[in-house]
Amino acid sequence: KKVHIVRAREEVVFGAQETRLHIGFDRSLTDRAGRRMNVETPLAAEVLEVGRPLGLTDPETFGRFKAVLKEHKPDLPADARIAIRGSAITGDGFNKATGRYEKGYFDEGRDSDLDVALVSSDTLEKAARLGIELRQNGTRTVALDNEALMKLGLTELAEQIRAFPGRGKSSIMIYGSQEALNFRGPNMILDVK
Repeated sequence: KKVHIVRAREEVVFGAQETRLHIGFDRSLTDRAGRRMNVETPLAAEVLEVGRPLGLTDPETFGRFKAVLKEHKPDLPADARIAIRGSAITGDGFNKATGRYEKGYFDEGRDSDLDVALVSSDTLEKAARLGIELRQNGTRTVALDNEALMKLGLTELAEQIRAFPGRGKSSIMIYGSQEALNFRGPNMILDVK
C-alpha cells in the first residue's frame, strides 16, 4: 500500500460539507537527552485521496461513524473535539519497541482498531480529579478502560465505536489540547456539526 512521507509540522486540511477534516502533527521533537530529532512520518495515501480515515473510507461507513459522534456530541463538554489517530491515518502501525512505523498496513492480515482521541481540557481535568492515569506530563490519559469510560460517561460512545465491524478493540484517550494530540503523531480531527 502506498504512503506519503511528510515532515514535521506539516498540515493538511480537507473541507467537507458536514465534517472538516484536519490532519496535523508535530514531530519536530527532542529526545530525552535534548537532541533534536528529524522525524518523518507516513500518511496513508488513501487517507489523503479520500479525506477519511482507514477503516472508514467508504462514504456509508464514514456517514454512520459521523452519526454516532453527532448523537453523542450533546453529552460532551462544549470544548470537545474528536479525532482519529494512529494506523487509521498513517497506514502502518507504530512499533513502540523500535520507534518505527512497521507493524503492517491497516487491516492487512488482522483487524485494526481505531484510536479515538477526545480533545477537551475540561474532560482531561475531570479525568485527573477522578484519578484516571495521565501521561505525557499530564496532557493526556492512558487508553481508557471500562471503569474510566463509565466514570467519564463515555461507555455508550465507546461501545458504539467498537460495534463497527472489525473495530472491537478500538480505544479512546483524552487529550487536553490539540498540541498534546499533535505531539503523539498524525491525527484527523472530525468536526461533526
